[in-house]
Amino acid sequence: MDIQYYLTFREVAACGSFTRAGERLGYAQSTVTVQIQKLEKAYGAPLFERYGRTLRLTEAGVALSRYAEQITDAYNESLAVMQSPNFGTLMVGTIETLAAFFLPAYLQRFRNDYPGIALAVYPTNEREVLSRVKQGEWDVGLILDPLLYDPELETVMLREERLVIISGDAHPFAGKDVISIRDFEKQSMILTERTCTYRAAMEHAIADHKVKVNIVSELGSIEAIKQCVRAGLGAALLPYVTVEAEVKRGELHISKPDPQWLPPFYTQLVISRKKKPALPLRRLLELLQAGGGHEQEAELAVDGAG
Repeated sequence: MDIQYYLTFREVAACGSFTRAGERLGYAQSTVTVQIQKLEKAYGAPLFERYGRTLRLTEAGVALSRYAEQITDAYNESLAVMQSPNFGTLMVGTIETLAAFFLPAYLQRFRNDYPGIALAVYPTNEREVLSRVKQGEWDVGLILDPLLYDPELETVMLREERLVIISGDAHPFAGKDVISIRDFEKQSMILTERTCTYRAAMEHAIADHKVKVNIVSELGSIEAIKQCVRAGLGAALLPYVTVEAEVKRGELHISKPDPQWLPPFYTQLVISRKKKPALPLRRLLELLQAGGGHEQEAELAVDGAG
């Protein structure tokens, strides 16, 4: 049964007139009459009886009015909930670095605005982020890469992400300002996982210049990499934001990669061009764009900065 028939039934009962109910609903009287007749046919009983110029509910109409009230109230409540911006789940795909060191502050601000929205963050590799955002499985993605151009995606550059070579006190890189690609010759290095974009850039540069590097370990955890570097097992290439605390405490040394072998990397927001963002998603995008444009607080330091 069409929900509108119950809405019309309630209006006629309140007005006591098909004509006035039609005026309030924006219907012709004939439309109101047809809808009431369909209800009467469905329930097999007359719902109104006329007393002079006024319509009154029959016993069957009184019985139905209780159910009509519940049905229409539930319908109106469901409309309000479904149309509310404070409802549902936002799915964000990103890499571990950004999930741990970039997103949390913005997610908290978003929750302050939309406490009823569930935020699901999926840390994974960049290839999966791009694929799932294109397919509409995730609402938005955050990646760390040289500037991305993809005809299926809207890409917004949030900020340039500083990459640094980290080393322990005893490593030859400690105290060096800039690391050239040749400086890696026969040095011990700890690498991130194979799907990492900045690892791929370093490997390409090493291969292009035929530099021989001693790969000590490949780890998928940034915290594990930092612990190994502090233990003196080798150096590593990581975003500065992931090591800022350790640098300030003097636990790690940092050096700048020579820009001749490492291109600039940017934290970027990606969203499918097919997607029409609802209000909560637009708010999240606004927060990321506004916050991402700020300069990172700490300046890079060298030779035991911190």
